[in-house]
Amino acid sequence: MLRIARQSRVNLERDRQNHVGLEQAAANDHDVFRHEGVILDLERSLQDHVVHQQQ
Repeated sequence: MLRIARQSRVNLERDRQNHVGLEQAAANDHDVFRHEGVILDLERSLQDHVVHQQQ
């Protein structure tokens, strides 16, 4: 019984760490998408500026 309880505690801790890891990965993905959006906006602004300067 003690061995089963100990293994269950180990499994629960591993699952908790995996969940925390997944939450961090999701947060990182969100940051990447947000940064890509900012970069795309900057690229568009730069292109608009260049086109405007050429006219």
